[in-house]
Amino acid sequence: ELPDGPDQLVWDRTACATCKMHVGEPGFAAQARMRDGRTLAFDDPGCLFELLDDIEAEVHTIWFHHQHEDRWIRADRVAFVAAEPTPMGFGIAAVDLGDADSRTFDALRQDFAQKRRER
Repeated sequence: ELPDGPDQLVWDRTACATCKMHVGEPGFAAQARMRDGRTLAFDDPGCLFELLDDIEAEVHTIWFHHQHEDRWIRADRVAFVAAEPTPMGFGIAAVDLGDADSRTFDALRQDFAQKRRER
C-alpha cells in the first residue's frame, strides 16, 4: 500500500520533473506520488500543471506546499493565489481551499489545459 502523505523533499537537491531545476523554494513546491510508488517533485505549481495531462492516469496523490506555512496541502484541499515572483514564472502559489481571492485546483487545471491546446 502506498503512503498517504507527501514525501520529504531534499531542498536544492531534488530536480523538478518538468523543468529539471532544483526544487529550492518550499513555498512553491509540489509533488505527485505515482501509482508505482515513485514521487515526482516540482519547483513551481505550474510545472506540475504543465505535466498533469500526460501523467494523470499514473498519479496516486498530489500535494502542494503551502505558500507561507511549513506544511503540504492535498490537491482536493488546495487553492491558488496570485504570487510574484515564482520559480518558473507561473505566478501562482498554494493556499488552503476557501482563502480569499483564491482559485481552485480544477479551475487552474482547466486554464493550463486550455493554454496547452492553444499552443
